[in-house]
Parts: sequence; C-alpha cells; structure tokens
Amino acid sequence: MIKNAKVIFYSRIFLFIAAFTGVYLEITKRGGLGMLLYYTVLSNLLVVIFTGYLLLKMRSGGDSWQSPGILRLKGGVTMSIMITCARVTRHLRILRSICKIRPVVI
Repeated sequence: MIKNAKVIFYSRIFLFIAAFTGVYLEITKRGGLGMLLYYTVLSNLLVVIFTGYLLLKMRSGGDSWQSPGILRLKGGVTMSIMITCARVTRHLRILRSICKIRPVVI
C-alpha cells in the first residue's frame, strides 16, 4: 500500500465533487440533456464516472486500484481530456486569426 494513500483518496474525493458539480451545473443551467451532445461535457462526465469508480475501488481496500487494467483506463480518461484541450486550443487559434487579435506582451 502506498504511504500517501489517504492523501490520494481525499484528493480524489475533492476531484469527484468538483467534477460532479461542474457537470451538474453545465447540464442543468445551460441546456438540459442536449448538452450531452458536446464532447467537452462528455469527457468531463467520463472523469466523474471514472473518479467515482476509483473511489469505490480504493474504499474496498488493497491495491486493486493500481492494477494494469485500471491504469489503462486512467490513460484513456487522460487522453479524452487532452483531446478536449487540443480542440479548445485549436478553436481559440482560429478565433484569434479571424478576429485579428494580437497577444498582449507584458
């Protein structure tokens, strides 16, 4: 067992609460279940589901939450978030080129 398992467990609880709150607010305040058509909301929902699954695995005890299969799933969730980041960055670059916005130099 990792000596910082409690720190990891509580940080994942915080991540779960923050991610759940964000997805809940996005769905209820912005546009209902139609928001599930957006990849960003779906990837955030994937983080909520996977973090909840990890919390259940960690709560059961043992090191089953560190198995190679779980680490593969964790890599897939991380990849979905990176795809979201790449798409947002691409859209911002296109918007900046269309609007002729120059970066601010301090």
